[in-house]
Amino acid sequence: MMSTSQERLVRRLIKIGGKLTLPSHQGGVQIECTRAPAGALWCIDQLIIRKSDKVIAHYRRWQSRTLYPEVASRLDSLLADQEVAA
Repeated sequence: MMSTSQERLVRRLIKIGGKLTLPSHQGGVQIECTRAPAGALWCIDQLIIRKSDKVIAHYRRWQSRTLYPEVASRLDSLLADQEVAA
């Protein structure tokens, strides 16, 4: 489960774009977000979630309001699986 500070970091990443690594017991989870150019019909061009250089999820051309719940759910389940394994 993501902490409140991790949730804030993910929201900020979606808002401004960039890269983020969330620490976990079995290595880190990397998130890379690319914003769409101004004037596009969507806010996020692509968002990729990786674990150990393996792509876990890849989202393309989403609005940020609809993308955050999807990403948060995916990260919660991913981090919860790692806590159970540890």
